[in-house]
Amino acid sequence: MVPRSQPVIGAVVATMLLVIVALAGSMMLPLTIPDRTAVPGSVSAETSNNFDQLVVVLMENRNLNEVYGPATFMTQLADQFAFSTGWTSITNPSQPNYIALIGGSTFGVQGDGNHPNLNHPTIVDILENTGKTWKAFA
Repeated sequence: MVPRSQPVIGAVVATMLLVIVALAGSMMLPLTIPDRTAVPGSVSAETSNNFDQLVVVLMENRNLNEVYGPATFMTQLADQFAFSTGWTSITNPSQPNYIALIGGSTFGVQGDGNHPNLNHPTIVDILENTGKTWKAFA
């Protein structure tokens, strides 16, 4: 029997991937290391119809040199579409990172496990409230 927390963690991971790709596709997320000398601009709240699908892939517990290059298919996808090197975890273990990715906060979660009382709005709520659909694969 699969523990109840595994599907939840999988859904959170997939949703975080969706968020990263959505932000990258909307150009709100830089795909390169930012120029620290540039003056920050304002973030536009305009909607965009620039893409039909957004896919985010996180390579957990791997260094860049273990994926980019040796994993030829992943390297090809990164080169063809988009690639972000400016991401790092905010804590360890991983579940709070996934929660923060879709919710903008860890909401006090400090470890892995089932957290049934996390009733906070996330990017998934925004998508669903605007009639968009999403899927998570983990």
